[in-house]
Amino acid sequence: MPKRKFSLQEKGPKRLELSWGFSWKNMVIRLDGAEIGKIANQKDLKAGQEFALKDGSKLSVRLIQIQGLFPDLEVLLNGKPVPNSATDPKRQLANAYGSIYFIAGGNLLIGIIGIALIATGSQNEFFNITTVLVFLLFGALYLLLGFLVWKRFSSALWVAIALFVLDTVLSLADAVGSSNSRFPVGAIIFRTILLLLMIQGFGAIRSLKSARFEQS
Repeated sequence: MPKRKFSLQEKGPKRLELSWGFSWKNMVIRLDGAEIGKIANQKDLKAGQEFALKDGSKLSVRLIQIQGLFPDLEVLLNGKPVPNSATDPKRQLANAYGSIYFIAGGNLLIGIIGIALIATGSQNEFFNITTVLVFLLFGALYLLLGFLVWKRFSSALWVAIALFVLDTVLSLADAVGSSNSRFPVGAIIFRTILLLLMIQGFGAIRSLKSARFEQS
C-alpha cells in the first residue's frame, strides 16, 4: 500500500500520514497516528476533500496533475502547501535545479569516460579531444546554472532550458538523419520529463520571492 508522510511545519516531525490502495482508492489520512478522515475513490480525491483538525486548522487533500502529466498530491494546511508536497515551491525548485545537476553529471561523466579512453589509447569513433572538451565544458556550465537556479535566478533557468532544448533538437535531428538509428522515443520521453521539471522552477521562484517580500 503506497504511503506518504509530511511535516506540517518546515523541518518539523512528519506527523501527517496518507496511505491508499490501487488507483488512489481508499485513502486514509492520519495525524499523529490517529485517523482524521478517509477518501473513498479517485473521483473524490480529484475533487478535493477538507478535514478539520483539533486546533481549528483546515487540511485539504487533492489529486492533481503536475504539468498536466504527473499525478501527485496537493496537501494544503489553511490554504498553504505543507512542506515537500506537490505544490510546495521549495520542492518544485529542488526538482528544477536537481534536473539541471543531473544533466551536468551526465555530461561530466561522458567527458571523464572519454578522457579515460583517450588516455588508454582505445579506438573510438565517438570520442576525440574536441568532443570530450565540449562535454566537460557543458557539464561545468550546467553545474553553474544549477547553482544559480538554486539561488533563485530565473535568468539562469531560462539559459539552462534553452541549452537543453537546443541539445535535444540537435540530438533528435542527428538520430533521424542516421540510417542506422531508430527513433529515440525513450530518450525523448525522458528529456521531456526533465524539461517539465525544470519549467516548474519559474513558478517556484516567483512564489518564494513573493513570500520573502511579504515577510520583509
